[in-house]
Amino acid sequence: MTSPQRQQTMHGSAQTALYIEDLTVEFDGFRAVDELTLLVDYGGIHGIIGPNGAGKTTVMDVITGVTKPRAGTVLLDRTHDVIGMHLSDRAAHGIGRKFQKPSVFEHLTVRENIALGVREYPDSLLREVLRGGGPAKRARVDEVLDTIALAAVADAEAGTLAHGQKQWLEIGMVLARDPRVLMLDEPVAGMSNTEREATAELLQRLRSPERAILLVEHDMQFVGQVSDRVSVMHEGKLLADGTMDQVTSDPEVVRVYLGR
Repeated sequence: MTSPQRQQTMHGSAQTALYIEDLTVEFDGFRAVDELTLLVDYGGIHGIIGPNGAGKTTVMDVITGVTKPRAGTVLLDRTHDVIGMHLSDRAAHGIGRKFQKPSVFEHLTVRENIALGVREYPDSLLREVLRGGGPAKRARVDEVLDTIALAAVADAEAGTLAHGQKQWLEIGMVLARDPRVLMLDEPVAGMSNTEREATAELLQRLRSPERAILLVEHDMQFVGQVSDRVSVMHEGKLLADGTMDQVTSDPEVVRVYLGR
């Protein structure tokens, strides 16, 4: 199994999307993330698992600018200092995130929700959405609708969708901006078995050599099903890093996480 402190060329390899080194986050003296070092590569799905309070979501919060770290480095493409970027610059550089709870505009249609996410929209955003946008924008919206398998309900109000469909719609809203780093926080929470399988199929469609997918999820079976690489966190630290079979056979992971 690959050690968390594995040797790499400086700031990762040519395939490295996110280079995270010695990341530390504190809340009133409590270390939510403790000198975490992690590499996330293009072309695959990287799952992060661990018990509640392990620091998984906090890592995503730092990458997207929700939380400011006490120390550490986060680089995009080995060169861009993510921590030093404004929030809008992170999105412009291709960092996108789906949060735990679906957040869609329930009184707009599915199509209009996707249109909100398309890059290069004009100042009068709502008016543009309601007009449908230009040909290129409409084509992009249609492409995303097909990818997330919601084309059949494109003209339905988002509030009428089932829970799983709302999760896919929010993924589509992020996907519409064609992110290079797509972060998904508990995308199958509350889903039925059928919805989980459909979500697994969706993630396979989202794979791209030019995209890294970072997945935080409590459903270990799902993470093992879709992820190429899995990192296990505990009390803000990285315990193990490798395939799901490798990390779940690690004695320390078994002791502090799987044995609970």
